[in-house]
Amino acid sequence: VQRLLAYVEELGDRVSEHRILIAHADAPDIAEELETALRQKYGPEQQIDVVVVNPTIGAHCGPNCVGVCFHAKHR
Repeated sequence: VQRLLAYVEELGDRVSEHRILIAHADAPDIAEELETALRQKYGPEQQIDVVVVNPTIGAHCGPNCVGVCFHAKHR
C-alpha cells in the first residue's frame, strides 16, 4: 500500500482534480487500506472508485493483487 501511495505522490499530476480508481483481485482489505490512505492525502471528498477486476485480468495477476489508476504526469 505504501509503495502504491508513493507512486501516486511521485507520478501524480493534479490528482485531486480527477477520479482515482482502485482495482483489486480478491483483496478488499488491501484496497480499503489504500483508499483510506488516499483520502487522508487528498481529502475525504476525493472521488475514489473501488472495483473488483474481471476474470481476464484476475487470471494474470492472481489473488491479493491491488492496482491504482490516477491522472499522471506522463501519459
